[in-house]
Amino acid sequence: MRNKLIRLLSMISIFIFSCGNDPVRNELPPNLPGPMSSNVETIAESEDIELVPEKELNGRYIRSVSLSGGQLSTGTEGQLIEIFVNATGLANVKQFEMILHADPDDSFELAESTFVPAQPFISPPNSIEITENGRWRTGGASISGDVNGDASLGTLKLITGRGFDKIDRSILYLDFFSIGPSSSDRDDYYEKDLSVGITISVE
Repeated sequence: MRNKLIRLLSMISIFIFSCGNDPVRNELPPNLPGPMSSNVETIAESEDIELVPEKELNGRYIRSVSLSGGQLSTGTEGQLIEIFVNATGLANVKQFEMILHADPDDSFELAESTFVPAQPFISPPNSIEITENGRWRTGGASISGDVNGDASLGTLKLITGRGFDKIDRSILYLDFFSIGPSSSDRDDYYEKDLSVGITISVE
């Protein structure tokens, strides 16, 4: 039974983080944001982005995505900060993927941090993957059916890192967001499409 569960979670990880080249993945109606690319490691860089906690995307599978939190201030290392990831207007969604980063980049102890997906989504045991360029990759997939309407996608449970008391704030950026029914049929949004972020203050 345990081996079956491990295999299932491994398959979920492959589905979530698949970078398929199927053109359907990046096909958007003309009135939707872009550009689109199947290479999720190439994050579009933008200057002077004004961050907002919620962004209207009005895509095929989602209306808006947002980051929010409860206690968004702390002054010491080793403290838990919870960031809630929510979405509205979901349509036929079975999986999603996010890439984020924090500034300063050592604001959090990622080895101790996790992403807890909201039901019916599930994630692999190592729910936050560190990419080659130091960004965080996470997501979730549903094996029990489509998700529609407004829903929580999950919670980032972040542990503050060493030296957190030496800064005045840490900013969490959503650099990339992908969502849809499958790994080959998803809408991809980059930093310039999103401009989504949240600030954690230092007391």
